[in-house]
Amino acid sequence: MKHILPIFLLMFFSCQDNPVPSGPEPIGQLTGIVYDDSTQTPVEGISVDLSLNDVSEVTDSLGVYTFDSLSVGRDTLTIFSDIHDSLSHIVDIMEGPQELNFSLDYNLGQIGGVVMNESLNYPIRDAFVNLSLNQVADTTDSLGQFALDSLVLKKDSLSINAKYYNPIISSIIINEELNETTYYLKTNSEFGCFPVEDTAKINIYGSKEVSIYEKSVWARFSKDITDTLEILPLLQEYNLEAKVFRKESISNQWTATLCIMDNALPQCHFTPWGKPEVKNFGSNDKVDYCFAVVGEGHTVFTGIIYFQFSDGTSQEMIDSLYAENGLLKYYQSPSIYYAFITPNSKLNPFDLRMYMKDNYSFINLVALQGPGGGLPGGSGPNYGCE
Repeated sequence: MKHILPIFLLMFFSCQDNPVPSGPEPIGQLTGIVYDDSTQTPVEGISVDLSLNDVSEVTDSLGVYTFDSLSVGRDTLTIFSDIHDSLSHIVDIMEGPQELNFSLDYNLGQIGGVVMNESLNYPIRDAFVNLSLNQVADTTDSLGQFALDSLVLKKDSLSINAKYYNPIISSIIINEELNETTYYLKTNSEFGCFPVEDTAKINIYGSKEVSIYEKSVWARFSKDITDTLEILPLLQEYNLEAKVFRKESISNQWTATLCIMDNALPQCHFTPWGKPEVKNFGSNDKVDYCFAVVGEGHTVFTGIIYFQFSDGTSQEMIDSLYAENGLLKYYQSPSIYYAFITPNSKLNPFDLRMYMKDNYSFINLVALQGPGGGLPGGSGPNYGCE
């Protein structure tokens, strides 16, 4: 009997050290698809986290995420996206496979603004405004305005392109608030024809001030033009429309008052004949002379300057005056001499008139011709545009 107790105690303690196994710990599996709510298409690259299990996955090209070997129990699933509203969801992880799908709403923003000519502070029409990452674009209206909406909230690259201007590219942040900005474009050096001194002058006759009328220009066309149909493609290129075509009886050249379509700022129209080194309407081979309409649209300068000379002025003196100032003889009456302003004239018509008046003592009168003899503020016919 004395050996029974030790054997019994040995058996007891052996049972205490080796408990009976209770089976494997339950394991859960969670998978699902993340959709874009507006399009119901799968979204790739979305981060999906389970906080208590401390695991994270990123959706594949089919929008699928998958978690294996999860601890069973309640957990918090969070979905992160730069372009969608983030989402948090309490999930009960159960043993075995489980599927949970989610739909995300976009964060949407909008931007708007105005595109302006930097030097003239004037709206630019038909500028192309583009957001590269959002892949949306708009074209400015006659007031230079644009608007882009339903934008994904993120950093994007905005570009603005307009004919005759240097493009701009700007990095912007799209947020939920309306972002309105004014953008200023500089003229391209190839088309660098404004602001020009030719349109800056308003003091024409002493205290008589006449402002430039920004809706139209006047042009005299090359002698080579025999039919106005030859001019129309050029007018279309520069967004111009002929109000009235007339033919000079003496020079046999077509002339016209040209309206600027949709009240848009004329692109490089305001120089009398353009500049040789730049491309603009006035420097085109088909254009002999052009200038801005003045006097609220009721009077234009026709590129003709006329003189009255003092007694004793010789024809040689007059011819020398014309040659020195780039003038071409047009018409001569007993007391009035008319001349064309040409590309060889070194000054704009306003300054040219004042220069000759101050530097040629034999000139009694020098003036700029308007249609029908009308002077600025005079009674010439209304060739202006609505």
